[in-house]
Amino acid sequence: MDYPYEPEDENCIERDVQEILYDLFLEASCDKKYIVEGNMQIPLSGIMPYVSEFCSSIDKLKFVPIY
Repeated sequence: MDYPYEPEDENCIERDVQEILYDLFLEASCDKKYIVEGNMQIPLSGIMPYVSEFCSSIDKLKFVPIY
């Protein structure tokens, strides 16, 4: 552990998750398997591997605000 150690606050973690999701959405928008009736639909189980470092469950992922 590096000192001085400051734990990440919840807003910082949310920003990290949002950045990962944004990149994932950009990549997925080019993949036709995620486009359903003109809308992008990515199952949460498909997102979890990308955010598991920050989100321990799909239930928690459901509550991450996406801007």
